[in-house]
Amino acid sequence: TASLGLPAAILVIAGFGFKASLAPFHQWAPDAYDGAPTPVTAFLSTASKATGFALLIRALLVALPAAQVQWTAILAGIAMATMTLGNLAALRQTNVKRLLAYSSIAQAGYILIGLVAATAAPGKTFNGVNGVLIYLFAYLFTNIGAFITVTAVEDATGSVQLKDWSGLITRQPFLAITMLIFMLSLAGIPPTGGFLGKFFVFGAAVQSRVFALAAVAVVNAAIAAFYYLSVVRYMFFEPQGERTAFKVSRPVQAVIALATIMTLVIGLYPAPFIQWATQAVLPILASL
Repeated sequence: TASLGLPAAILVIAGFGFKASLAPFHQWAPDAYDGAPTPVTAFLSTASKATGFALLIRALLVALPAAQVQWTAILAGIAMATMTLGNLAALRQTNVKRLLAYSSIAQAGYILIGLVAATAAPGKTFNGVNGVLIYLFAYLFTNIGAFITVTAVEDATGSVQLKDWSGLITRQPFLAITMLIFMLSLAGIPPTGGFLGKFFVFGAAVQSRVFALAAVAVVNAAIAAFYYLSVVRYMFFEPQGERTAFKVSRPVQAVIALATIMTLVIGLYPAPFIQWATQAVLPILASL
């Protein structure tokens, strides 16, 4: 019954919420991301988060569907808190790794919208869970690309401070242009994969009439655009001072180029990814 399923749902949300860095279980993420080597941070912010959401979806929708009304209400509140806390904290950051860490927390809040709006109507374009898969797939390439770019700049400058990204377009145009694409994707601006992910989870919220959550998400997306574009401002419009140009190794360039291409392909040619995500969630939705 729903009454018996609710305590189990709360424990499941707490456990996987920690892994996915959902509020109020997110406190570990900024310090862990900042202290770890940047490649490890890239792994934590993508693979760990995707695993947490995959298990959370299966646990709630497959094992605890009887309590869906109750855990949906809890997740809606967590999603609002996660987005807001992550974005407001990111606004104050001058360390790029910590900025992306708090961004990762906010992104988890956006992804959670899809689970809140999950519906058992597979005929609908937005069934919530397909939005989660699309968002995670786009986020995988975007965030890995962003963190590998941070690694390249850190190796060259010895710093992860935002001020040291000044004039990057003249010192290393390849990194500046690719980071621009990653920032646009994280902000949800077309034609990137991040836009497609946000479109599907926001669309699911509106379709499910979770209007309050959708409104909070839109406001948070506007807040997030400010600090993402702040990184762009430093790279393109701040003077570089005495800093010199530097080179990036071919393997690093290849990884960043692949991440950039996939971020754009998902946004420009979304049909196969939408079909893949929609077909993949049918067995889960059938259990509702």
